[in-house]
This record gives sequence, structure tokens and C-alpha cells, in this order.
Amino acid sequence: MTKWLSVFFQYLSRTYIQMKNLPSLLEVSYSTFYKLVYLEMKDRVRYAVTSMINSEQVDEAMLKEVLAFCEEIKGGDASKNYAKDMEEAINEATFKFKSLSL
Repeated sequence: MTKWLSVFFQYLSRTYIQMKNLPSLLEVSYSTFYKLVYLEMKDRVRYAVTSMINSEQVDEAMLKEVLAFCEEIKGGDASKNYAKDMEEAINEATFKFKSLSL
């Protein structure tokens, strides 16, 4: 959606936003998504992913999609930790699971 809005408002981005030295539409959209959606949902998604790892029922396709999503949206300053948050949770869950199974 962000990509299409950026294309739609391309003229605005090139003229008004640069003239007024404002953040780009892409940065604002990522920042807004981060504040309204990501911060609200990150703990639930992290719990779902780590629970899946702990239960030995890993859906690798879904895990790849979650990480790809996090990687795709880490664009603006406010969203630098998308992939990092998930990767740390996945690594921690995997480490716990492997140490318990040994």
C-alpha cells in the first residue's frame, strides 16, 4: 500500500515535501505503521513464532514470511528494529529448545 501511495503522490513528494524539508511519505508511512500496528502486535507475533518453535511444529514457510515481512518494513528511523526483534526472539527460542532436547 505504501508503494502505491508513494507513486500516487510522487509529485507531492518531489515538490512540496522537499521544499518544506519534511520526511518522505515512505518514512511517514513506515513510522505510522510502526506506531499503530507493529508496537501493538509485535509481542503477539513473537509469542506465536516462539511457541511454534517450542512445540516442534515449525512451519518454515510462515517463519520465512514473518522474517521477510519484518525485513521489508524496516525502512524508516522508527522501524530499525523490526527484523532484530524477531530474530532475537527466534534465536532465543531455538537455543532454549535445543538446550532442553539435549
